[in-house]
Amino acid sequence: MFERLMQVNAASGESQEVLTARKVAAIVATLTDDTTGFSKFDHRTLPASFPIKLIGYMHGFSLMICAAWRVEESGVSSAAMRFAASCVFPLIEAHDMDRIVAHIDSATEFSVGREAGLADGESYVTTGRRGTALIDLLMDQHGGEAAPASALSPRESCTNVSA
Repeated sequence: MFERLMQVNAASGESQEVLTARKVAAIVATLTDDTTGFSKFDHRTLPASFPIKLIGYMHGFSLMICAAWRVEESGVSSAAMRFAASCVFPLIEAHDMDRIVAHIDSATEFSVGREAGLADGESYVTTGRRGTALIDLLMDQHGGEAAPASALSPRESCTNVSA
């Protein structure tokens, strides 16, 4: 599913920071997509702010992995978030993602998502298991109840990964 994201060899000509960001993003995107895909929530049934929460989640999760790996370059976690988001939201073009990310750092929804990502990221790096914060975010979007049958949709795969 994430073949293009994981094409991280020295022959690609990418910097070590980009290669590391792609590796982090592969973990974050896979776990995020597994959870959101398993839940089968249709993005049309979720509030418009939920993608911002999800991008914040991916940022927090990326921060925790970078901290555990002792990645010193500050831009790696942000690049990992962008790569992961391009997999989870394959229809968003890279220039649109940059515009979205530029305006969400101060958004409350982004902060809520980042806190959840930090919690799940900490669980992942300390136990090797994903946490439940993303599931809690999904459940919270539907008032603590499972999504109605009309909210189900097929999973999408990662097809839009660009540096």
